Amino acid sequence: MINTITTAQSIGVIFAALLTLMMYSFLYKDNIFYKFGEHLYVGVSVGYLVNIEWFNVINPMFIVPFFYQRNFILIFPTILGIMMLMRFVRQVSWLSRTPMAFVIGMGSGLAIPAVMNASILEQLNATIKQLLITPVSANTGLWCWVSISLWIFLVGVICVLFYLYF
Repeated sequence: MINTITTAQSIGVIFAALLTLMMYSFLYKDNIFYKFGEHLYVGVSVGYLVNIEWFNVINPMFIVPFFYQRNFILIFPTILGIMMLMRFVRQVSWLSRTPMAFVIGMGSGLAIPAVMNASILEQLNATIKQLLITPVSANTGLWCWVSISLWIFLVGVICVLFYLYF
């Protein structure tokens, strides 16, 4: 079966070939055809990107929840995001400090307890378990020395952990 090419497809192929030749014309020197092809390529790319961003990000994540579902809690992150973009305007760049402080404070508030639990408390837990379960019996006479050395070890671990943490 022979595939038939429609008129729109053939016009598209001719247009693509002409744009390719326009781009290759830069090899000769900078000319009007290259500039037209370059501007057309950038314009179509930006238009496509704006279209994708609108229908995949802005509309479903902001417009629909805010205007149609009446989810007004989105005002706060929207204002913080706009304030964060104020960094690029010299006269109001000081406004970007507030959302940055919020992001850093929120990140610290979420990360510090997790790090504290994973690194410090787990190591202290393993050390205290070693202190509570001493394998030496009381009849050998070494129990006192082992107990004292384990307590010194516990104090040393606590001091080292606090020194490294702070």
